Amino acid sequence: MNVKYEGNITLVDERFNMIISGLPTFSICRIDLCIYYSWSECPLHSYAIFRADGSGNIDLDTMKPIKGSYKSVDSMGLFYGLKDARGNYKRRKERDFTKEYITCNYIIKCQEEEHQETIVRYFTSETIQCLHIRQEFRGEYYYHIDKETRDCVILLGGSEGIINPILPIAACLANKGYQVLALQYFDPESQKVKDSIQLPGNLECIPLEYIDKAIDWLIERNEQNKVFIMGCSKGAELALLAASKNKNIKKVVAIAPSAYVWQGIPSQTSSWSTSSWSSNGKPIPYMPFTIVNTLDILKNNLFGFLNLPQGFFLSYEISRILSFNKEQSRIKVENIEGDICLIAGGKDTMWNSTKAIQLIRNRLDQNVDSRKIYKDQYHIYHKAGHCFYPPFIFTTDHVYGSSKYANYKANEDSWKQIIDFL
Repeated sequence: MNVKYEGNITLVDERFNMIISGLPTFSICRIDLCIYYSWSECPLHSYAIFRADGSGNIDLDTMKPIKGSYKSVDSMGLFYGLKDARGNYKRRKERDFTKEYITCNYIIKCQEEEHQETIVRYFTSETIQCLHIRQEFRGEYYYHIDKETRDCVILLGGSEGIINPILPIAACLANKGYQVLALQYFDPESQKVKDSIQLPGNLECIPLEYIDKAIDWLIERNEQNKVFIMGCSKGAELALLAASKNKNIKKVVAIAPSAYVWQGIPSQTSSWSTSSWSSNGKPIPYMPFTIVNTLDILKNNLFGFLNLPQGFFLSYEISRILSFNKEQSRIKVENIEGDICLIAGGKDTMWNSTKAIQLIRNRLDQNVDSRKIYKDQYHIYHKAGHCFYPPFIFTTDHVYGSSKYANYKANEDSWKQIIDFL
């Protein structure tokens, strides 16, 4: 039995193919994949059973498994067949993903023969390092050790508050040639963290000046003013809002975005509401929730128990329809002086991000003359959900909409679109 690989096997977000040769003709072969994240003690497993062809070969890029964790023809099918890994992200010290890796153990069995293969896949090359920033802001800065001038990307996560979930994205993005600052803008456990920079404990009235400080720091450090910003979910809302106010932002990637500034997310003991964001010490006009929010909370408790898609789609959509201040709370995307790339899933159950793209696009089309110099892009993956990641790292199940396979396919294509756009 011989095993050959085609493609880049050493980087976590790159596709590769496995070809097995030297098997008995038309024999049955089982491939098991067990992967270990360097930061987790929980291994993930998938398998596939194939029948060798008349030459005794199995080519994962052209052959469909007879049975297994996936059903389609796909050389990376064993990766999307893995169990959901998001539960591995718990509150902990931020990790340096220039040092993290994924170990892939293959066990290939055919009749009486067994063969084992081990691949180690990394997030970055050795030329990238990570700097922990604890100055006027809190972030993780992934930079190249060479002296070349590179474009800078600020990366913003969503309403979870912790920075860990976006660090793999930051590392992969840096490996594509950018200096990347993963920026944390609030911390639900801020009272427990002893740090030189104290972040807000809730997603309420986050000052836009905080983003401005990070932009100024990047410009000063890199001696150039070409800064991009990329955000996911609430981070996409913030990215669009910041770009509409700060002219130093030359490109925006908004994943699962909002067209409006929304009410903040208070602590459970808070009895009043305010904006998610502020400017010059004042809350930015926002769209408030209706009482439907309570119904969504009850629904999510039930759906979580039944392992069904959760989210606040109903709360956001009805609140938007009933809102009396749509124009005041609308993000003025027409003021963005840079290219815009919008990405959303049609099965998003967190909020109506596809409707948001439609509203944003309509507004930009109304300003077509001023947008002629920019290259705006819109990508809607109709079968995908709310969460998007670089491919082949995590599986994204249906917690916020869609299926594992649809999200897997959307992850791969959207990542390519993002890299091409930047």
